[in-house]
Amino acid sequence: MKMKKRILTLTVVCLTIMSLLLSACDLMTDPNTIKATGVAISGTGVNNGMLNLSLNSRDIPLSATVRPSNATDKTVIWTSSDESVVTVSAEGLLHVVGEGTAAITAKSGDVSDTLVVSVSSVVDVTSITFSEESYHVLVPTGGPGMLDISQCITVAPEDAENKNVVWSIEPADPNVTVNAQGTVIVSPGADMEATYTVTATSISNSSVSASATITLGRTQATGIVVRLSSNGAQKPASYVYEFNLDDNKFEHLIFVAENRPVGSEGTCIFTSSNPDVCDIVCIDENGEVAESSGRAKLVIKGEGEAVLTVTIKDTEVTKNILVKINPAAGYVIDGLNVLPSELQTTVDNSAWWDFGFNPVPKEDSLFYSVLEDSTGKLGLFYSGLDGTMWNSKMNQNQGNNAYVEDGGYCTVFTPWDWPIDNDQTNCYIFNTVHVPAGATTFRAQLRTQSSQYLSGMAKFRIRMVDKNDLSQQIFLDVHGQNVPGFTVMEGRPVEDKVTYENGAFDPTTGWIIIPGVPDYNIGEDVYYCTIPEEWRDRDVIVFIECDALYEDNGFGGMAEGRNDQLLVCSMGFVSNANDPEEFMPK
Repeated sequence: MKMKKRILTLTVVCLTIMSLLLSACDLMTDPNTIKATGVAISGTGVNNGMLNLSLNSRDIPLSATVRPSNATDKTVIWTSSDESVVTVSAEGLLHVVGEGTAAITAKSGDVSDTLVVSVSSVVDVTSITFSEESYHVLVPTGGPGMLDISQCITVAPEDAENKNVVWSIEPADPNVTVNAQGTVIVSPGADMEATYTVTATSISNSSVSASATITLGRTQATGIVVRLSSNGAQKPASYVYEFNLDDNKFEHLIFVAENRPVGSEGTCIFTSSNPDVCDIVCIDENGEVAESSGRAKLVIKGEGEAVLTVTIKDTEVTKNILVKINPAAGYVIDGLNVLPSELQTTVDNSAWWDFGFNPVPKEDSLFYSVLEDSTGKLGLFYSGLDGTMWNSKMNQNQGNNAYVEDGGYCTVFTPWDWPIDNDQTNCYIFNTVHVPAGATTFRAQLRTQSSQYLSGMAKFRIRMVDKNDLSQQIFLDVHGQNVPGFTVMEGRPVEDKVTYENGAFDPTTGWIIIPGVPDYNIGEDVYYCTIPEEWRDRDVIVFIECDALYEDNGFGGMAEGRNDQLLVCSMGFVSNANDPEEFMPK
């Protein structure tokens, strides 16, 4: 009896020690280890965790997806509950052995998924036929070319239990593939002279298959859509365009020709019926003169009309455009297309403007609401005052679909498909205001972001023009005396501030570049611009101008291209340069 008690006591001690050792191991586990939380089995014919096969079924490759994708250990262990029915290899290859039902389990760590496999001697596939012996895949210039070949086969008999097939293509070529659904995919880099063989093989009866030939070719253009680059990607309502004689100083007079169908082969040649009124010059992506291209620049020479003809080279495909050149509009601000009638005559005596940003600088801060208008001509109105407003316009300098909109807590410059930096204003907002006598600094709170919620890059400037003498103007310098030119949110990399302060401000043109950062939450900055003494206590027109929003910010934020945004949160006048956070009273 005593011996049994000793053995029992020893057993308890051993179990306790083992438990302590296991606990210690747990404590030693790398805290950065990410455990698998789920496994999902997939494969040809798998549906809602079940797979029906026949005795003649070929080997089926299964795959197991481990979640999350960044799990530390994604090792999968495959097992079969009945190897007399099906076996599964360590790589997930399923092999039919006999009739019956078995459960295939894929386990990773503490989680697993199960697939129920049923094998029976049911009605099997006896034949597969293609509707044609050969198929031709057209490949657009930008690719890829696609053909759903699954719609081109017939599997017999009609009552076969499992009519699924496995697709393959030869010779092996990364540029020409067929997916599990039977879609042939051809990338632009494929050899257009090569011939391929696509094969469909029955899953339930691997001895049954059929093949067809695949040939390749470039898609030929049958039509053209021509649009002004600033009008966005939509097809124009008509092919009649009107310009003013003094529009020639802007770079927005770029026509873009797009072949139809999209991606079809062929470049375009542009000609003018009346070069004395306006000429048209083909240019490449860098703005250099080219023999043929999808882009051309309009050069205005005089009043009148001309017909522009766009022809796809070496074809009879053409499109005509009527261009009318009207007298000069009479733009009054250098580099901007603002007209005298658009300048506000009423002076806004407010000292700050808050576009819905919280927390607001003062309890009685003015809130603006934006009336969106896709034409880019809109007003930023506020209620309860004298009716003055911030207007917005766009110069349309090669930009596509540029506009200003309400961002909820800000005013947003949202351009799409900007070209390379051209040092011209694309979008701008403006207001006629009175600079307070005691104002030493203009403070602007800005943010950049992209469609991927990363910080983008932007280029902007702040211009003041004398209301009573439009020839007098100044670009505010962010490197003013006794005022820090730049502050950032906590977390902004120091090197961004250094880059900014080492030359991102051009004193000649006034352009300021906001560098990009990996996280738009820290992509918010406040800019302090010194107001020269002679510009204080003066009625001026303030312009906030945007030139370029960059497509590649260096952090992957523009991986899909386009849609960086510049957000104007608040701005106003500051009297105390040593306390630039405090706006002046209105």
